[in-house]
Amino acid sequence: MLKNIKNVIDKINRKPLEPRKAYDIWSETYDTENDNLVFKLEEEILDSLFKKADLSRKLVLDYGCGTGRNWERLLSFHPEKITGCDISPKMLGRLKVKYPAIDIYVIKKNSSLPLKPNSFDFILSTLVVAQINNLKEVFCEWNRLLKPGGKILITDLHPTVLSAGGKRTFEKDDRTYEVKNYIHPIEEIKKICGNLNIEVTGLEERLISETSIDFYKRKNALHIYKRFSGMPLVYGMLIEKKDETNKY
Repeated sequence: MLKNIKNVIDKINRKPLEPRKAYDIWSETYDTENDNLVFKLEEEILDSLFKKADLSRKLVLDYGCGTGRNWERLLSFHPEKITGCDISPKMLGRLKVKYPAIDIYVIKKNSSLPLKPNSFDFILSTLVVAQINNLKEVFCEWNRLLKPGGKILITDLHPTVLSAGGKRTFEKDDRTYEVKNYIHPIEEIKKICGNLNIEVTGLEERLISETSIDFYKRKNALHIYKRFSGMPLVYGMLIEKKDETNKY
């Protein structure tokens, strides 16, 4: 009887969760993710793309900031101020404990924030894009908030691996949860940017390669490695808003 109940629960937990609910659950353990291949490869991309973005004395918005996973790195560049926003109130609660003086905002069903146009020099959004259904709406909001000449840096699971069946999952209390994703091809993102007069100036990808095999061994998941080996797992994109005031 108990086994049957557990099987039912496991099936329920395999159903993808809406991001807001998923990250409220994940918030309790998110900061303890120490052996995460996605985070590792993403860090390589961030280190590379941050070199192309001068953040000193800049106003930064972290869109989908979570618990502030990237804030130590951001602060090392000496921005004037970092503002955070996220769909998960519990994630933001943990961020506020670490950085009590910051301004934070909960992202509602629509993507708009109660902030003035041209408020930020730089917008960071890491591991968020594939969890957004109406991506054009969010890019329009970023474009509204970004100053002319400002930059956007995004990272996420690569649409290639998501199209092949890759999933965004986490474990808690011996259960595996899946976060709902939407597939946005790279070309779709470039097209949205082009229509908004913002330009992709940098694109980097990291593959699931032989250098990653030890990670899959530790997770007892070599079957997953064999399935996705050679595919891009994570991508990063640097985007710049054109400054028409300096055109002539």
